[in-house]
This record gives sequence, structure tokens and C-alpha cells, in this order.
Amino acid sequence: MSGVDFAIAVLLLLGVMVHVLARQIRILKPCEQGVLIRFGAFQRLLNPGFHFISPFSRLYRVDLRPKSEHIGPVTVPSHEGSPITVTCHVEYRVTDAKKSVFETPDLAEGVRSMIQESVSLAVSARPAAEILPKGGSIAEAARAGLAERGTKLGLTFDVVRLTLTGPSGAAEFVAGPAPRG
Repeated sequence: MSGVDFAIAVLLLLGVMVHVLARQIRILKPCEQGVLIRFGAFQRLLNPGFHFISPFSRLYRVDLRPKSEHIGPVTVPSHEGSPITVTCHVEYRVTDAKKSVFETPDLAEGVRSMIQESVSLAVSARPAAEILPKGGSIAEAARAGLAERGTKLGLTFDVVRLTLTGPSGAAEFVAGPAPRG
């Protein structure tokens, strides 16, 4: 092997090493938390910044910023079967990154399913004549149902906004903290 061949081999080896090392460096943004898994087992949570990740590990990035989900319009039967049209807007955030990764294969689909179930249960438990006059308590019941289920997925539901349309009219109700202003 000549000197030129040796130099090319060394440069190639260095290039491969730099490439492999560069692929192991991960940067988490200030709004993210990382869930590090090695050989399928949880290792630790990673905070924002630069991290060197083993090639045998997998990093799941979890966005901690507030999110919103809009469902509807969906027709839900009241207690006696009258159709009630429901539109729902929910604001939520991830509060436990580990649970949000391990407890559901698809967090967004899990959230949509929880919203539909909670709203359906809150509306269908009441007679049609009570739905619009007691819409605020329906929104609170939906928010309470979401809070209970959300804890298992590492979520906090901040605001639930329902628009209910029934035989006697339509109204909008909000459950959550008072707006700041």
C-alpha cells in the first residue's frame, strides 16, 4: 500500500467515524422533552439541549407546547334519543412525556377518541330539554372526563368549548380557566 492509498484509507475511515458520531448527536428544542429508550426499555427523560445518544437507543421527541383539537360537528343522541349536534374545541398540553409515549401508540388519535367519548357521555346522560339550559355543566362534565382520562396519558386539558345545537336552538359553553386580560 502506497502513501497515497494509506492517506485515502485514513480519510475514508475518519469520514465514516465523523458521520457515525454526528448521527448520534441530538438537539432538543426548548419546547421539547425527550424520552430515551434502549432495547425497548425506558432509560430516562432528556431536557432541552445537546445530547449524545447511543446507537442502540431511540429518542422520542415530545412537544410540550399547548395544542388544540377540533371535533365536529357530530350528532349525539340525548338521553331519550333526540339528536344533538355537538362541535367541540379543546386546548390541552403534555405534562408527562414518558406517559405520552408509552401509554398510546398514537397520541393525537388517542386525544381525539377521548374527546369524542367524553363529550358523548356528557351529552347522552341528559334529556334534550335540559341540554341547552345546562350546557355549562355539560362542558364541565366533559372537561372532568377528559381530565380523568388525560392523567393516564400524561395530559392536562385546559379548556373545553362546546357548541350544542338541539331542537330548541343553539348555544356555546366554555369550561376552563377564566381568560386573562
